[in-house]
Amino acid sequence: MGKLIPQLGTWVEREHGEVGYHVTQVLTNHGCFREYLYDIGKIDNRECLYCGEIDDAAHTVFHCKRWKEERKIMEEEVGRRLTPENLVSEMLESERKYKAVERGIIAIISTKEREEREIEEEEERLNP
Repeated sequence: MGKLIPQLGTWVEREHGEVGYHVTQVLTNHGCFREYLYDIGKIDNRECLYCGEIDDAAHTVFHCKRWKEERKIMEEEVGRRLTPENLVSEMLESERKYKAVERGIIAIISTKEREEREIEEEEERLNP
């Protein structure tokens, strides 16, 4: 996903926003992203279960068609289109924007984790 936090000092010294589990996953590109899971040997391909593209944090949050509605809500609350290049600066701009991005990320990642667990359970049930 590249360097999401261009100036670490600015991020560390921010006056608002706790960095929770879901935001950490997006900022680090670790966790439920298939590219990461593939890299650590947990799964055998990097493809998004929804569209077949390489699944990393940038794909999930900014591009995947599955999360179009969640992304739209998040961007409406922030007041502009979000990109990997402006995500952190928008979060740092105000507590309101931070919380809007955080809510969007939580909605996307928590639903993604739940749906992917359901898909995996169904595959295991069908292919014991």
